[in-house]
Amino acid sequence: MGSSSRVILVGATSLIVGVYAISLKNVQSNNLKTAVVQVNRVQIERLTDAALSLALHHIVFMGGGSSAQCNWTEVAALGGTVKYKIPSVKNNSATVYITVKTGDLNKNFKAVMEKKQGKKGYRKVHRGEWLVTSVFATK
Repeated sequence: MGSSSRVILVGATSLIVGVYAISLKNVQSNNLKTAVVQVNRVQIERLTDAALSLALHHIVFMGGGSSAQCNWTEVAALGGTVKYKIPSVKNNSATVYITVKTGDLNKNFKAVMEKKQGKKGYRKVHRGEWLVTSVFATK
């Protein structure tokens, strides 16, 4: 085998190894990005659950009437910040606005809480007779 053939063989082998290494790095980078997105989604869910629990506790603690209304209340929790506002509580129903922030992510939600008997479980946010009946993401 001549020296030019060796140079071509070494060059081709280096090219193949280089392309493989770049592809492997791209796959690892994509896996990391996917993991970060998943962590952020779960963190927003947990912060929203915490905000719902705090707002519901506030309503129950204040007796569930119009005295439970409040302007924005901010609490640091679970590596982020949650804020809730209870503009109206009437007829055993309350409307709650929630903002959760973690890092540079901000999400807003509107929730309805009612005083009624409902199915309670792990993913249901409830306190005493009060239950979160719906949560919607807002802009």
